[in-house]
Amino acid sequence: MCPPKAPHETDGGYDVGIDEERLYHTVRSAVEDAILNVLSTLLFLGLSLVLVLYGAIAAANALSDGGLIQAAIATGSIGFGFYLAAAALEFVPSIGDLL
Repeated sequence: MCPPKAPHETDGGYDVGIDEERLYHTVRSAVEDAILNVLSTLLFLGLSLVLVLYGAIAAANALSDGGLIQAAIATGSIGFGFYLAAAALEFVPSIGDLL
C-alpha cells in the first residue's frame, strides 16, 4: 500500500534527498510496531490480572480448606501475575532480558 501520487510540490525549503516512498514505509512500519506494542502490553496486563485474581481466589480457598500445596500455587500465581504486570510496563526487566 503506497501513498497516492501527488504532483511534485515544494515548500520552498532545501531538498534533503529523502525519498518520500521510503519515508512513508518507514513511518508506517514505526506506527505498526507502536500499535502492536500497545496491544501486547494490554494483553499481558489482562493476563496478569487473571493470574492475580485466580491466585487470590485459590488462596482464599486454601485458607478455608487448609491446603498447603494449593496455598503455594496461589502465592506463586499472585507473584507471577505481579511480575508479569511489572514487566509489561517495563518496571522490571523481562525474563528474555535476564537470560
